[in-house]
Amino acid sequence: QRHTVTLEGGDQALRYKLYVGMNNTIGVMKGSNRNTQTATLDLIYRVKNFRLKNSVTVDNATGNNSPYGSFREYTELNPYWREVDENGVVLKKITPPVTSYSGVFKSVYNPMYNATLHSLDKKTEFRVRNLFQLEYRPIDELRLVGDVAIQKSTGETQVFRPAQHTAFDGITDPELRGDFNQTESKGFSYEVALTASYNKIFSSVHFLSLNARMTLSDAQNSYYGALVTGFPNDKMDNILFGKKYSEKMTGSENTSRAIGWVGSFNYSYDNRYLADLSYRLSGSSVYGSDNRWGGFWSAGIGWNFHKEHFMEQAEWLKQFKLRASTGYTGAQNFNPYQALAMFSYNQTQAYDNWIGSHLMALPNDDLKWQKTQDYNIGFDLNLWGRLMIVCDYYVQQTKDQLLALTVPPSMGFTSYMENIGSTENKGMELKLNAHLLYDVEIG
Repeated sequence: QRHTVTLEGGDQALRYKLYVGMNNTIGVMKGSNRNTQTATLDLIYRVKNFRLKNSVTVDNATGNNSPYGSFREYTELNPYWREVDENGVVLKKITPPVTSYSGVFKSVYNPMYNATLHSLDKKTEFRVRNLFQLEYRPIDELRLVGDVAIQKSTGETQVFRPAQHTAFDGITDPELRGDFNQTESKGFSYEVALTASYNKIFSSVHFLSLNARMTLSDAQNSYYGALVTGFPNDKMDNILFGKKYSEKMTGSENTSRAIGWVGSFNYSYDNRYLADLSYRLSGSSVYGSDNRWGGFWSAGIGWNFHKEHFMEQAEWLKQFKLRASTGYTGAQNFNPYQALAMFSYNQTQAYDNWIGSHLMALPNDDLKWQKTQDYNIGFDLNLWGRLMIVCDYYVQQTKDQLLALTVPPSMGFTSYMENIGSTENKGMELKLNAHLLYDVEIG
């Protein structure tokens, strides 16, 4: 179910828009769902050559996994096994002990049995985003824009299983039967962008577009989790009711920063001949200290054949555009600390009251950007306004892929990150869209 309410109004100087929405989604497995609430307030103010816009969005989401387990558990069961006895009571074990491939006698547990118990498998998320934009037009052809985006988020995951859960069958220690795993997460990010755009038509046939943009971003994320065991029954669904706390909490923290500049040039003559060129210089903390920066360029040309003067009488040809392009792209969605030497404290052992540390991964100061070059040739064809054909032939080559390189165990590690991979993909894509029947109202 989805419900939305939108309220907007204002005048030429000030405009506002308020949006409130609710979306309740039922999962595939029984008992699973995700409920989301969203509220957005947009304000736009214009004065002379300035335009100010601020948008605030608040999201709250709650998701529950099914108490009946995963779909995979049911696909592994034989269809002739009974899940209930002759009285209709759900069985805890579907079969008596049988011999497995390893020769061990074990029983197959009924995933439906755990649904008869009270348990938790819930995740909640809360997020606030704010986007402020200032636009200034000193002349009609020039547009200057500054953007500041800030986002803060929190989350919580709770997984509770009582002692009667099939996962604890065979465990006799009451302090280990039943568990509660709770994880708290938080995140904060911001991005600042400055953009300049210049668009001008000369002599009615020459169109020129120049764009420049600088971005600066920072993202921080962390989570911490605690495991508590010893929950005698399914009524004790709070982490404080547990008997035994895990000696060490789990968790992770990561911070990544990036900065970049990009410039683009676009030109067209009489909307027939097109040319594009762009270049981007990016720096990211994800890579080694010796290769933080990466340069990426792209270029493309196009020809609107249907715009030629000798094709003006061809009313059946609505569009025929030939195009070709090539360029590089980079990726940085990797572990932010993959190039660094990471150490961990060893608090289980001490020497003369001194706590030691050990190296967690080998550093690589030469780790550099993974680059992908794309080649594309294609055309867009529209016949009579009814038949649209889009055809592309592409070649995609990725170099300096980031992969885990296997090293001798004598080095203390089994692998470390290195630029050693390369791949190539090529193929053709054809898209056909036809309007076979339609009515044109003549009024």
